[in-house]
Amino acid sequence: MFSIFDKYRVNFLHYFFHKTKTNGFTLIELLVSSVVGSIVVSALLGLVVNILETEQQDLVKSQIQQEMQGALDYISEDLREAVYVYSGECIQGKGSTSDPATFCPGLVNHIPMFDKSVPVLAFWKVEDLPEGCKDTRGKVNDPCADFRIANRTFSLVVYYLRQNQASDTIWQGKARITRYTLSQLNSDSPPKLNKGYFNPIQAGTSFRFWPYAQNTGGQLENQQSSDNFPLANGGNNLALVDFVDDTPDAENNTTECPTGYDLTPNSKTLEDKGIARVRSFYACVREQQNQHPDVIVYLRGNTHRRQGGYGKAALAGLQTHVLGRGVVDKNPPR
Repeated sequence: MFSIFDKYRVNFLHYFFHKTKTNGFTLIELLVSSVVGSIVVSALLGLVVNILETEQQDLVKSQIQQEMQGALDYISEDLREAVYVYSGECIQGKGSTSDPATFCPGLVNHIPMFDKSVPVLAFWKVEDLPEGCKDTRGKVNDPCADFRIANRTFSLVVYYLRQNQASDTIWQGKARITRYTLSQLNSDSPPKLNKGYFNPIQAGTSFRFWPYAQNTGGQLENQQSSDNFPLANGGNNLALVDFVDDTPDAENNTTECPTGYDLTPNSKTLEDKGIARVRSFYACVREQQNQHPDVIVYLRGNTHRRQGGYGKAALAGLQTHVLGRGVVDKNPPR
């Protein structure tokens, strides 16, 4: 027979094992906790991924903005050496050859033109003679002889806005800026005259109506013959920066310049070159005689197709105001 003590012990063991069985988790509780945990972990992972993507996008925007600023700084330094800057009207062309005071032949007719490209800035600057001129001193038919006293010549510089095409395997952005230079002498040894070049300071001509010059009858004539035009072989064209914006102005050319400045390129030039209303790269030029070249340059980038950019986004526009050092037709004080 069981004693009272034995009954107590049996009851205790029965109670202990029964409580142990009921202290665990049920299958439903495990499933619910797993679902809740998955939701929390997924939310945290999504937040981390979103933060990383945002940081990557901000980094790409910052990099492109730095590239745009670097290009703008380069253009500014170039413009500071300018002696004459073309207005938008002179790039397109205006006036008549019978009136040299107002005539502009249209620079677009005398410089290389490329598909889906437009000349935005065009100016003349002073440059030193090429290194090859050191080896031709005193030689017969020295190509540098006429320029040795000044030791410099004038070069035409043109900045283009060029839309990137599907065939462009190197360029990934919406558009790029290229820099074309037409110097009087090339870099060969000995140097040779570049095709398409015509000296803008010789008698009978000027920077404004280059490459025209007055003949003996006082009429303006084009000095570029079929032998030296087109100019594609007479200069060099190099890319300055990619990922420039090419979004058309939805308000149909609401871009304006300050009073006294001329918008370049003008609307007709943009339309003629197939990129109407694009104002991501443009300038405001104040063209006044006996004054230093005065130019305001605007530039805007775009993250389109930039790795890590996650789509197309136009960046904030940048601008710089440049006062050139050169003066054309300056009258010194008496």
